[in-house]
Amino acid sequence: MGCRATPYLEASQHLKRSILKTYRDSMEYCDAIQDRHPISFDYMNPEPGKRTVHAYAFGKTRANHDAIRAYLKRGKSYSKDEPPWRLYRLDRMRNVRVHKKTFRKRPYNGDKALHIVCEASR
Repeated sequence: MGCRATPYLEASQHLKRSILKTYRDSMEYCDAIQDRHPISFDYMNPEPGKRTVHAYAFGKTRANHDAIRAYLKRGKSYSKDEPPWRLYRLDRMRNVRVHKKTFRKRPYNGDKALHIVCEASR
């Protein structure tokens, strides 16, 4: 008699894989943030486009989305806020590339919109 996976076990394994992927992704973003490497990506919002940013924080939004707080260096932003600090949801980012070069740190005073997992030193 063979062993069959129950729906609970299958769901549990799926959750475990999802948690591990999220952990690997978060470590990659945290390394880029702490080492001050620019990040480029295609952003899939209502008006998609390529962005290059200087990321300062990674965490969870109030709606429980993984996101980074970043300073927009290249690309279009459709909100008109200045200075160009933005919150980017990871589920909307495609073709993510962490650059090898580093950037000079800007003044950053923390983030009230994120439950911080990691952030740049102040």
